[in-house]
Amino acid sequence: MLGRLLAALTGRRELREAPDGSHEKPIAQLRAEAAVAAERGRHAEVIALLERAVSRAGASADLLLDLGIAHSRAGDYERAHAAYCAALELRPGFPVALDAQLGAAFARTRLDPRPASAQEPELPPPPRDRLVSVVVCSIDRGKFERVVADFHDRLDSVPHEIVGIHDARSLCEGYNRGLAQSRGDIVVFSHDDIRIVSPDFAAKLFASLERCDIVGVAGTTRLRCAEWNRSGWPHLAGQVMHLQPGIGWVVSVYGLHDRLVAGAQALDGLFFAVRREVLGRLQFDEATFDGWHFYDADFTYSAFQAGLRLGIRTDLLLRHDSRGRFDESYRRYAARFLRKHGAQLAGEDGGVDPQRRGLPVASEEDWILLTRHAYAA
Repeated sequence: MLGRLLAALTGRRELREAPDGSHEKPIAQLRAEAAVAAERGRHAEVIALLERAVSRAGASADLLLDLGIAHSRAGDYERAHAAYCAALELRPGFPVALDAQLGAAFARTRLDPRPASAQEPELPPPPRDRLVSVVVCSIDRGKFERVVADFHDRLDSVPHEIVGIHDARSLCEGYNRGLAQSRGDIVVFSHDDIRIVSPDFAAKLFASLERCDIVGVAGTTRLRCAEWNRSGWPHLAGQVMHLQPGIGWVVSVYGLHDRLVAGAQALDGLFFAVRREVLGRLQFDEATFDGWHFYDADFTYSAFQAGLRLGIRTDLLLRHDSRGRFDESYRRYAARFLRKHGAQLAGEDGGVDPQRRGLPVASEEDWILLTRHAYAA
């Protein structure tokens, strides 16, 4: 399989090092020359240099990734796709695996924007006999009205209610009060500054909660320290869209291992949904987390410790209009989290990098299509 892919992307019948390699430039020099050529926009020269390096290196995954990028920049998406797939065949780690997966998906969108292979698996229609409660803490009337309208639109086919808390003393206190007022079989806890991008939001929500007790859109399967996004590869999963000043829409991609990643230990708090029957065993710790940080990590990690099933739905797409504040208050609550849970954590910090990839997209529709292609065969 790999040999055929390599032949397809270089146009050669076979790839092997010359019998007398003494006159060949070192691979590092070929890559350096390719980098210079790329800066000058000489795509054909970049490709030629990288093909020489690939043939000599015996199909190194990072070289194949570079070759895929070069073909993509040159507009040859067929060979770009072949190079990315060849890189993935070698089962590389981060960042090559995630970059190659995203690169292959992008190439597919250019080759055939809406092929049958990119369609999402069919989901059963959401049940009409189960009530969904959405709990939102908000002091901004405009934000609250917008997120309420969004939930009404996406949950139009199922019974639902919105529980608004407008004077919360903390997110834990507000969510506990909202939970007490709610009546739903499923309870959603959501920030007031999200937008639901997935048109099939309700179907994905119910399908996920058939397999999980709690589901979110970003998180980790191995919590190493207080911050879930420092877990490192391959434990992070999910993706969230943000508006980045000067760039436009950027998707933070943490990991796309599967559409529903089971075995999560902690979830991001911008959105997560919980089955009502397990909430009797859980409560937000408003005594310890009497502010606006780490309520989510504490709640979901406590759920994991209690034996509940947490999942990350990586194709349930949400836009978040906030990047968070990482100030002294944030650090204070991180210390509280560690005092409460530190003995149970994995105990090592995965580091800020490698963590995620920032993927610029033209629109929400492009993000939906790119995600479909990321899982296409």
